[in-house]
Amino acid sequence: MKSKRRLIISIFFAVFIYLCIVKASDIALDSSQSNHFDIASESYADLRNSDKEVRKTLLQKNGMQVSKFNTSSDNNKLNDLWDRKIIKPDGEITKTSSLMGRDYYKAKQINDDEYLILHHHSQRLWNHHWAYFSLLSVIYLLLAIIIVRLIYLAGRRRDYEIALITENIKKIGAGDEITPMIVQNNDSFTPLVLGVQKLNKIVSEKDRHNHLLSRRFKGLVGHLPVGVMLLDEQGNVLVHNQTMSVILGQNISDDEHPYIDDIKTYSLSRMIEHTLRKNKNYHKSLHLIGNSNRFVDANVVRISHSNEDMERQVIVILYDLTEIKQVEQMQMDFVGNVSHELKTPITAINGFTETLINGAKDNPEDLDKFLTIINKESKRLNSLVQDILELSQIDDDNEFEDDINLKDIVDDAKNSLSQIISDKNIQLNTKISGTEVITSSKMMIEEIIDNLLTNSVIYNKENGKVDLVINHDEVKNTLNITIEDTGIGISEENIDRIFERFYRVDKSHSQEIEGTGLGLSIVANAVNNLNGNITVDSQLAVGTKFKINIPL
Repeated sequence: MKSKRRLIISIFFAVFIYLCIVKASDIALDSSQSNHFDIASESYADLRNSDKEVRKTLLQKNGMQVSKFNTSSDNNKLNDLWDRKIIKPDGEITKTSSLMGRDYYKAKQINDDEYLILHHHSQRLWNHHWAYFSLLSVIYLLLAIIIVRLIYLAGRRRDYEIALITENIKKIGAGDEITPMIVQNNDSFTPLVLGVQKLNKIVSEKDRHNHLLSRRFKGLVGHLPVGVMLLDEQGNVLVHNQTMSVILGQNISDDEHPYIDDIKTYSLSRMIEHTLRKNKNYHKSLHLIGNSNRFVDANVVRISHSNEDMERQVIVILYDLTEIKQVEQMQMDFVGNVSHELKTPITAINGFTETLINGAKDNPEDLDKFLTIINKESKRLNSLVQDILELSQIDDDNEFEDDINLKDIVDDAKNSLSQIISDKNIQLNTKISGTEVITSSKMMIEEIIDNLLTNSVIYNKENGKVDLVINHDEVKNTLNITIEDTGIGISEENIDRIFERFYRVDKSHSQEIEGTGLGLSIVANAVNNLNGNITVDSQLAVGTKFKINIPL
């Protein structure tokens, strides 16, 4: 649009200059013609008394006409010019002009009422020398077209450069890549283009720096083990991390939205609302309801970047206490279970000891019977303490660099159970494939194999069967342990609880079968510490199958 306007102005200006040149030339020609007429008329006046032929020659040579005029003349044309004062009696040169020429008049008084009127008709500039004028006009027209064209092209280029600079400035503001520009050293836009390029470089460096800081900040917040949520003054969520989503049990949107969309617990919402309104910080332990059902330590803090900063923000920090609460509950349950389990043999030992002291020792039958019970309960008490110590050692053992011979471990476990295996006539089949020597925690591998094999034998039927298969997969570098028995089996409702400490599946045999209820808990802890997994497949009164996979 600007280029078209500039083109129209240039054409108008070129036409205007042309007209001015023509006008000035025509005025110059007019002056020349007037002077020539004046000189010729004076010459004629001087020769008025000369020979007629001389005057005639002078008139013809200068293209003049002469007429005598008086006020009573019947020459209508001269009368009209006289009346209109185009011809003046004082000898002044006057003229009339038309598009094609000019007529000059000069009156010389001869007598009192008689005048000699000199008249000369001259052509205007454009028809005075028509070919010369046309040639100059064509030349001017060509030059004007060339100049206007150059001005138009220069204007278009200038408009393009201005538009490109403007677009680049917008791109810098938007953070986009600018379009390269090539300018001459003497171009008036060169400083501006260089300034834009320098500005782009500075802004790009700052954008990269800010982007790096933003990535670091998001990475830091994203990897924090606590839930973080940043709110503006209106309570809209600006920033959050994945931990906050996990704690709230809610998929939090990355777009700005009210915090109430994510936080469903009234007490936490109330803390945030009070912080937004009263500009106070709050700290409280809460139980989150809804999808998460977690215990958290909640901090709601009002923050501002400076005293002059009118825009304040609120940061919500949630520390997940669920595991701690669960561990505390497990510790309480463990202490209660240990107390109960210890109380039974201690009460038996104490009771039968008092009975012996009170006189039962004098009866040989009672003495043997009570001492046998005391010995059994003391062994049970020792086993219980030993299992508790082993469980504690597994939790503390982080060394996985022992060289272990799987065959030796299996043989030791078989030897320790040989008497029970013989008494119950159990068929025990073992198979070890792959490399027998592995690197892991010897104590944990021993506990896994020993406890699984012990349970499979103790809870098996008479003339039962136990298959123990150990495979060291050297390609995947994993240890696979499978043990299957034909024992009492486990009901569906009990499978999820068999790894709890002190939990026993067969309540009816709890008095007949020796055990502490910690064996499978020891196995589960050992497998977990070795980053493995364990699965159970069992059918009541048919048998049980354990599968364990441990990465080495």
